[in-house]
Amino acid sequence: MSSVNKDPAIGRRQRRRRGQAISEYAMLLAFLAILIALVFAFAPGKLAPAISSAFSKISHELNDMANAADSASSYINILGVDIIAP
Repeated sequence: MSSVNKDPAIGRRQRRRRGQAISEYAMLLAFLAILIALVFAFAPGKLAPAISSAFSKISHELNDMANAADSASSYINILGVDIIAP
């Protein structure tokens, strides 16, 4: 005999749970959309400069990290001897 349970109520419950999860995600997405719309509505002139400043700071930090990595990788250690790479 097969150990598969053929109870139709189990299938209905599983479909109901999937539908419930989808509707919860839809409500969450709608809430986030409303929240973002409210932020843009109440801070129209302040949001763009703040975002620009944040991206500028991130860009400068990444450039500083790249420069530090570049200067650190210019030294090659072969068999305990430091060689400056061209």
